[in-house]
Amino acid sequence: MPRKILVIEDNPDHLQLASMALRSGGAEIVPAASAETAMNMLKNWQGRPVDLILLDIRLQGMDGFDFLAWIKGQPSLSEIPVVVVTTSSLPAERNRALELGAIEVLTKPLPLMELHPLLQNLLAGGSSPGVSR
Repeated sequence: MPRKILVIEDNPDHLQLASMALRSGGAEIVPAASAETAMNMLKNWQGRPVDLILLDIRLQGMDGFDFLAWIKGQPSLSEIPVVVVTTSSLPAERNRALELGAIEVLTKPLPLMELHPLLQNLLAGGSSPGVSR
């Protein structure tokens, strides 16, 4: 059964590239163009809706930090691993994402050819040394 990954990204080009890379690795992609859309989707699913969330921090409306705080505060959703994507290399931003519960922080541009194996490794409990931190 393919892994289901919710990709929250408001830039259509970035969403398409990430989705193509993940689909080529066999993942099922659930796209969301905003944090609000993703929240509504997650609230309406029964059980564990996705295996992993790939979350852009810089979103229109609710930003990725607020979404991350929200999902980690939801008992039925808090165990879903969240990988944050950012254009920033500022340690404070990366640390904030990790403190809010992200399992990893990736810097754009994403390593598209490595994205699916990287996320598979994270889902298996591994890490991604050298890619993000």
